[in-house]
Amino acid sequence: MEITIRLLDANDRGALPAYANDIVMHLTETVGLFPYLKDWAPAPALRKLVINSHRVIRDKPFTFHSEQMEIFLSLLDGNNVVLSAPTSFGKSAILDYFIIERRPRTVVIIVPTIALIDETRRRLIRNVGFQYQILFHKDDVRDNEHAIYVMTQERVLDRTDIKKVDFLFIDEFYKLHPDRDDPRYQFLNIALYRLSKISRQVFMAGPHISGINFGREWTGKFTFIQTNFRTVAVDIIDRTREENRLSAFLQDYAENKSQLSIAFAASPGSARELSKEIIDADDTPGSGAAIELAEWLSANYSPHWGLVECLKHGIGLHHGRLPRAIAQRVIDLFERSELKVLICTSTLIEGVNTSAAIIYVYDKKINTTDFDFFSFANIRGRAGRMMRHFVGKVFLYHDPPDEVQTVVDVPIYSDPDHASEPILFGVSEADIEDEGIERREEIKERSQLSAAIIERYGSLGLQNLINLREAISATLEESPLLLLWSGLPSKEQRNCLFNLVFEHVIRPNRLKVGARSGSQLSFFVEQLRRSKSLRSFLSFLVQRAFREETEERRVDMGFEFLRGCDYTIPTAVMACEAIVNLLVSESVNWSFFATGIENYFRPSWVKALDERGIPMPLAEKLQGAIPTDATIGQVLRTMVEIRDGQRSLDLQNVEQALISNFA
Repeated sequence: MEITIRLLDANDRGALPAYANDIVMHLTETVGLFPYLKDWAPAPALRKLVINSHRVIRDKPFTFHSEQMEIFLSLLDGNNVVLSAPTSFGKSAILDYFIIERRPRTVVIIVPTIALIDETRRRLIRNVGFQYQILFHKDDVRDNEHAIYVMTQERVLDRTDIKKVDFLFIDEFYKLHPDRDDPRYQFLNIALYRLSKISRQVFMAGPHISGINFGREWTGKFTFIQTNFRTVAVDIIDRTREENRLSAFLQDYAENKSQLSIAFAASPGSARELSKEIIDADDTPGSGAAIELAEWLSANYSPHWGLVECLKHGIGLHHGRLPRAIAQRVIDLFERSELKVLICTSTLIEGVNTSAAIIYVYDKKINTTDFDFFSFANIRGRAGRMMRHFVGKVFLYHDPPDEVQTVVDVPIYSDPDHASEPILFGVSEADIEDEGIERREEIKERSQLSAAIIERYGSLGLQNLINLREAISATLEESPLLLLWSGLPSKEQRNCLFNLVFEHVIRPNRLKVGARSGSQLSFFVEQLRRSKSLRSFLSFLVQRAFREETEERRVDMGFEFLRGCDYTIPTAVMACEAIVNLLVSESVNWSFFATGIENYFRPSWVKALDERGIPMPLAEKLQGAIPTDATIGQVLRTMVEIRDGQRSLDLQNVEQALISNFA
């Protein structure tokens, strides 16, 4: 296989004599790389028949390679398939063409991150959007018989309208495993458990898995397929013996900067530090599009944002703190070769589906922990992509982890009786043994929490919830009015709430929310509520917060706080509300406040547009054209009118480009 790919590369570069073309094409056919045969002419009739048998048709033909077709046919036969295949295998094409071929009424696609929601949504709009309504935001209302839900596991669990599923797809299914240092695996297990009971067919895909443990009852219900079929070859360039890692990287970068490249860094801070080193070594300006975006970000977010300087020099950053619309725009510029290099953190593994001819594995950690072989293989797999690069290059500056076989355990199926508390309480009594039922009763008695609270918020840590209940109980005895409120809290009530949240949820779980105490978190939330624009909020932080930090770092902490507002902070608030309501006779309602935090105290459609590629500062400008209480349907219709020129607005070039890509 690899020899054939390298021969294809050499043939494409004109490095082989003309007579070798037919030989290379015959080899390509033999190994099943049929997509590379599209330009083979003249080809014998029998070989044309073989190639056409791997071709699927919509408005233009698409050709599967041999193992893609094997998976596709297995799905057409109605099998539940678990696929382990390399990153460049083409799993998305199998999914899309299955939907086109079978036209299932209700499709649910679970992806690990919100960044991948938009990427998947846009791809589906291109491929099947004319046939399906695609729902991905919590406010989306289904009004079409044929619908595709593209959501994270948390969003799927919040839906109440999914009663029957014709086809369920779980991307990156390895996240079901409990030992990946990500508590979200519990929600993914529960989502799989609930949806599989109402699904006609299930397809799960991910890379570098040697096996999966469903337990005795479920093992025979899934077909596990493992393949190492690769559509690109990879050259490993070993720089691990270089004394100065940075010097070695800068030299490699200088020699290869004519090709698109991605550098992996441990954290957002590490990514920014590496970008500074690149700029110091090569301060040539970026493309016109990159500089234009940088100037817009400076004017509409903050001139002290590190991304601004990066873009001015043609460098892209991609990490979890970036606003989603901006992250999408950075990827778009990178895909169009408007950036010289993209520096990614672990979002390269699970938050962005892009690739490059060259991958620099500069760091060996994810945050502060060494990555394992599984993560390393995922990073390495971003080098090259079928039909774009025959051969990718991976530069290593650290010894890679030892290769290990990864077997994914699905605890909600394999051993729910001994699984984590949220999983144990997420399973119906009919699916657990007496031991599990006894354990549930013991946990409820010991924690004095309801089953619903443990299932929904147990990922925060059972002991943390117990400590939180005890602290709330003490507060209700001493100063009940601090917790007995609805709507918006007073300053004292807000401070009380966030001190509870910080001490019993955020600090013990080491969650990053851009604040260093409960009172500071309370202060930031209130300032966000009072700020008329996102820019004014960030300006306030630069002027008033973290005086010991640089201005750039203050902005970065602001984005860390905003990312906390997306999920962590409102979830912790609602956990407190649930416990208060468990302890009092007359319930409180903090959902208005929690939803306000989640939406940055803007109309909910402003946040929804950010996920669709319209940054919040631009959405804030559109508030004059869109009513505050507009439904998401009304907002989308207005955006299409603006995009198509039916409404005239005074927009800058960057804003026009962003709206032109709206979908």
